[in-house]
Amino acid sequence: MGEKHKIIIGVVGIIIVVAVIGGFIITSQSGTKPELSIELDREKCKRCGMLISDIRYAAAILVEGEPDYWKYDDIGGMVLEYKKTSGSRKIIEVIVFDYITKEPLDAKSAWYVKADPTALKTPMGFGVVALRERENAEKIAEEYSGVVLSWSELLKVELKPTMMG
Repeated sequence: MGEKHKIIIGVVGIIIVVAVIGGFIITSQSGTKPELSIELDREKCKRCGMLISDIRYAAAILVEGEPDYWKYDDIGGMVLEYKKTSGSRKIIEVIVFDYITKEPLDAKSAWYVKADPTALKTPMGFGVVALRERENAEKIAEEYSGVVLSWSELLKVELKPTMMG
């Protein structure tokens, strides 16, 4: 084998190694989870298109293959989208916000209050809020004549917006 041929094979080998390493780097970087950020009164709800104005009712879903969270102005709207999407796509994370503290929560570990939407007013009129502590959920449920639900129970409830959502 000639010297020129060995050099060409060496260069091709280096190119292949660099391409493989580059592929691993790109794949690992694209696998990183974006940070959830909701800019109130600037970002629109994925479901209804209205501006998200109150973090107490907001929610977000991170779907595999999407570059950012899908954001919602009402937990009820997010639940409808979750039900529609979860059968066909992998959902990585679901975030809601505590009605009292406004802190983000893993939706699957939160407690929910579902009440008459004329009493517990939410942006799209679903009448659902999330809380970290069951005790706080029970107080809110009593105040609004609602019921306390877990995530799995909330998914079984038929939710209908009373607003234009």
